[in-house]
Amino acid sequence: MYKLIIKPFAELDAIEAANWYNDKREGLGDEFLLVLDAKINAILRNPKQFRLSQAK
Repeated sequence: MYKLIIKPFAELDAIEAANWYNDKREGLGDEFLLVLDAKINAILRNPKQFRLSQAK
């Protein structure tokens, strides 16, 4: 069984990115977070579909 680990820095980075997108167009950051959430759920549903990355 695999465990998906999202580090706190990655969460902060996603929030900053969403804020940046919202500055460009209202609601765009929310769309970004929805797509990100969908991708995370896809990883959780089928983790072998994606390549493993070695943390540095």
